Amino acid sequence: MAMTLQDYEERIKKSEEKLAKIEKRIQKWEDAKSDEKFAKHFDWLKADDGSDTWMLGWDGNTRVYGTFQDFKARRYDDYLKDIEREIRVANRDKEDTINLINKYKNAMELLREKDAKPVIQIFKDFFDRWKEEIKEYVKPLVDEYYEVNKKAVNMLNNRFRFQDLGYTNKEEFDDAYNKLRQREKALLSEPIVRIAIDKRLRRNDTEFNKYLDDYMNQRYYELVDKVTKIVGTIDDVSNLSVGMDGTLNGRVYGDKGGAKIETIVAGGWNIQVRHYRVLVHPIKE
Repeated sequence: MAMTLQDYEERIKKSEEKLAKIEKRIQKWEDAKSDEKFAKHFDWLKADDGSDTWMLGWDGNTRVYGTFQDFKARRYDDYLKDIEREIRVANRDKEDTINLINKYKNAMELLREKDAKPVIQIFKDFFDRWKEEIKEYVKPLVDEYYEVNKKAVNMLNNRFRFQDLGYTNKEEFDDAYNKLRQREKALLSEPIVRIAIDKRLRRNDTEFNKYLDDYMNQRYYELVDKVTKIVGTIDDVSNLSVGMDGTLNGRVYGDKGGAKIETIVAGGWNIQVRHYRVLVHPIKE
């Protein structure tokens, strides 16, 4: 199903929790710039005799020690570069998370705007019917794809024992194998079939149904927006109908005038799943 306001609220909450952690991360690295944190980071290089001296390096096989300020002069610049790099990474993460939160908030506003619009039931009926047509059309093709693919794989695995598969010679075997691969390629050439396979329709229809729901919701709101731009507030759809062929045709009226709706069918059952293109034109008085 399409994302709901609750879905967006949950994602915003998780993103805000992530943002809080990033802020703590940034503060941790800012705090690490202090002498105290610097000294703690390198405490393993401090002399263990109780004196406030630090290992500066080696002179042959002899360790060289100096004051903390001597040690800091040698080590702090590289230490600071590492900190600044971590802060830059954290700030990028912070910016990305803030952008994501804003994206979710914007999506919520659009969803509220859509939900505030009255549902045009005949529009919904049209897209629901179209969705069911797609489901009925695509399922047998997905089943066929897996059957064809299974046969082709079996033939490939047994290509050196083609006679065991019932073929009299290699040419007959190759011809049958190539036809299977061609059919497999033809099935995958249809976008809706490929999407159904990618969404694992044969195993579980949840993801594919969600894809169709989202797709049809987008088409529904596109149509509502097209009609609203012409007629204003929609208040009369009595002259609109969904025909036996599944097309939506007729006239719609609102407070700003009327619009003619005409549906063009692309494709056909023997070529690909039918695709409806809905045209909206103002009615000229």
